[in-house]
Amino acid sequence: MNYLSFLLEPENKYALAYFVVHTGVADTYNLLELAVSELLSCEKTESVVFRIFFIYGCQGTGKRHLSYGFANKLISGGYSQDKIKLFELSLDKIEQEQKVSPIVAEYEKLRTSGGLLIVYSQMLPEQVTQNPHLKSRLLAGNVCRLGLPKTEELEPLIKSLAERKNLNLSDKSVKMIVESLPLSTLSFDNILDKLNVVALASGKNPGERLLRKIFNNF
Repeated sequence: MNYLSFLLEPENKYALAYFVVHTGVADTYNLLELAVSELLSCEKTESVVFRIFFIYGCQGTGKRHLSYGFANKLISGGYSQDKIKLFELSLDKIEQEQKVSPIVAEYEKLRTSGGLLIVYSQMLPEQVTQNPHLKSRLLAGNVCRLGLPKTEELEPLIKSLAERKNLNLSDKSVKMIVESLPLSTLSFDNILDKLNVVALASGKNPGERLLRKIFNNF
């Protein structure tokens, strides 16, 4: 996603502080948190521990955010960045095939030396690849599905997204966004991007009038 140069972004937009845990992601979040704790603990004792995750779900469910967020948590805890590998498998078949060898190679390397391997995708496990060497490795670890939040969980989620874009929204504005947009977090992210641009261009604080203006063109 591209941002205008004058838009303010947090230093680390994938920080876990900006991730709102809801029922659609709670199980995966807890498994990643446990894995990170185990890896950090074993690093101190020089034990070899390898953890692999295949995370899937539709657009906007937080796959990238969780992957990078927990990778950064490991690094900030003193874990070697060389022992953390993240891959995204897109819907493009050619790109998928190009990543088969690198993922398999990293799997074998980290299995021996210890580390964390996360592969995330929109695809279901059975759709992710036709290559048996890659598929068997991806399914050997934690296979996690991310889902969308429930309606009653949306307000804290929107507030977190707004904070990530340095927007201060009133409770009334947050309710207005919840009632006006589809459940997808991508829709919320999109509307907040537009609100950020319009607010900066107009020099006004985000409010209901700006929201209505954006909704009319959404």
